Amino acid sequence: SGLAAQSGRALSEIAALAEDTAARIRDIAQVSGRQSQAHREITRSVEEIKNISQETRDGMTRSAGAVAGLARTASRLMELILSARGAD
Repeated sequence: SGLAAQSGRALSEIAALAEDTAARIRDIAQVSGRQSQAHREITRSVEEIKNISQETRDGMTRSAGAVAGLARTASRLMELILSARGAD
């Protein structure tokens, strides 16, 4: 009778520990899922930043080309003005 009671208590304790372990496993799974989602969001954000940086770099390259072209045009215009003044 004493051994049966002791076995019953041990089984109850094992069952409680199993439930606690299962709850912890569920919690870990939920946290892992949230971490995976956060990782995906971070990856998307980094990809967006990379794309924006590339677009900005391309835009700056085009702008630099346009400014250089404008500087050449201004230089030619200045030469024409000086040439016209010299012709007077």
